[in-house]
Amino acid sequence: MLSCAKLLAISNNQLVVSAKSAIQSVDDKIAKQTLTATQQSIQAQIENMTAVLSDLGSENERGLAAMNQAIESIQKLQKGVKGYAKAEASDVLASCKEVLKACAKLVFAPNQAEASTACSESVSAYDKLLNESSTFAKTAPNAQISAGLTNASNNSAAMMVKLLEAAKVASTSRSDPKSQKQLETASEQVTASINAIIMALRKFPGEQDLALTEKGTDLDSLAEAEMNKCAELIANAAMLLEKLKFDRDSQLPDYLKSVNTGIFDAATAIARAVAMLVKASAIAQKERQANAKAAQGAKYHADPMWTDGLISAAQEVSATIQELVKAAQDCAAGNGQEELLVATARMVNQATAHLVSASRAKADPNAQSQRDLSNAAKSVATASNSLVKNAGALGKLNSPEEEEEDFSTLSGVQQQRKAHNINNKMLEIEVQIKAEQQRLFDIRKQKYDVK
Repeated sequence: MLSCAKLLAISNNQLVVSAKSAIQSVDDKIAKQTLTATQQSIQAQIENMTAVLSDLGSENERGLAAMNQAIESIQKLQKGVKGYAKAEASDVLASCKEVLKACAKLVFAPNQAEASTACSESVSAYDKLLNESSTFAKTAPNAQISAGLTNASNNSAAMMVKLLEAAKVASTSRSDPKSQKQLETASEQVTASINAIIMALRKFPGEQDLALTEKGTDLDSLAEAEMNKCAELIANAAMLLEKLKFDRDSQLPDYLKSVNTGIFDAATAIARAVAMLVKASAIAQKERQANAKAAQGAKYHADPMWTDGLISAAQEVSATIQELVKAAQDCAAGNGQEELLVATARMVNQATAHLVSASRAKADPNAQSQRDLSNAAKSVATASNSLVKNAGALGKLNSPEEEEEDFSTLSGVQQQRKAHNINNKMLEIEVQIKAEQQRLFDIRKQKYDVK
């Protein structure tokens, strides 16, 4: 949107210049051509901005469409698959893991775009799972074991359809505890169905020790370790930002120092707010683990879907914080663009939304850790807004106002030459815009195409 607005502003400024030239030189064909080209450029910019706005406004509709498409695709797979030429138990196991990862992405998706991607991945995972199960079932020592595997796989696909239906409801009522509970229940059923597939695989000769996780692996410990790693990285990032702020001050002119301080202070505030959020998430994870152990006793086992979602969310936060540090460093040094800094801050917001969603799963909404989680999320948003504001100030400093040119002092030949150069520059910009529009179209097509 910001890029569209800037290009439209450029075209509008050019329209004023072209109009003045056309009025001053009524018989000048080049001036008329330049004015016409400018008008066409503005129309193209308006259409492009409208397309972007429409894209943003219809995100929810596309997400629902992706879920419906995924449901239809999985139901079609349930009616029968051809199978592969060859498949091993390890192949089926790998597909089971892909299913759980896709489910975690769907359940913890902070927006419809990521939910759409998760839908596509779930279809792909079940396509492989059902085909591999059908193929490997043919190697069973008897019909009962063979049917056990195919039935378990088909049942898992049915549970995935239920999860997608629950996700459709939850997508329109994220704050509704009832719909969120239904989503959690549906996801637990998918996990249970995957465990049933593993049990069916163990009945095959030589597969008695097959498991989703390696022997001795503690998923809860892995999640806790990832959270601790994330917290340490963020703490180091905050210290680095503080150091960079003072280092850069000594290298910058006076008019940039206040902006430099504002950028680094805001980036540091984001890092500290995210650190609070990670701490609250870690506490929520421990509370959920303790409650589950108290309820299930000796039967307790970590849910791989939930732990995988928490781990991936923590890793995403770590990666975006690192990007934020780099963007802040480049921007304050004059080597980066304020748009990139703003985009990076929003990436952090999205990553933290993912972490918040994963941390709220199966948690008591009235627990203190959940209130701390909400407060930390608000702090991240506040700090991000501050960073955007300071980045905007930097943009104004880096983009001084252009002085209006006085074409009346130019000769007729000079005006024609100037108009010709401007027209060529506009055509170059239009070519670049069309190329970027095609890239944007290709990205959207791939992102929301559910096979």
